[in-house]
Amino acid sequence: MCGSADPLKGAIFIADGTTNLGIVARVIDARTRKPAPDATVTAIRAGRGTTLLASDSTAMPPPQKTDRRGRAVLHAHFRMAADSSGSSVFVAQSFLRIQAPGFRSTDARISAIGRLDFARKAKHPEVSIPVALLHE
Repeated sequence: MCGSADPLKGAIFIADGTTNLGIVARVIDARTRKPAPDATVTAIRAGRGTTLLASDSTAMPPPQKTDRRGRAVLHAHFRMAADSSGSSVFVAQSFLRIQAPGFRSTDARISAIGRLDFARKAKHPEVSIPVALLHE
């Protein structure tokens, strides 16, 4: 007879697939340190390991404009793996390209090491990327 013992005790949890990564760009004017509204933020997939499963949408999100606070939010699918301690999202050399009139175009990597690690409790992975634009 089975008692109230946890049937999953000692089990190993592993996941592999894709996840919808929230990418929040926070764009400012490097000189004034004020938000840069109406900048165009484009997400670009790059590097090995960013190929998705055949069933996934490979399209990156359409470019977004920053709001009056200099903020733009994009959502893109990337490969991920997880275990009981947390998850990793593999972005390789993917980056944001930020363009605004009167400023130099700027590229900002989504991750310097090619992946983003999240604690087990993170249900919706999100990364914030600060960008300071230089005047032309």
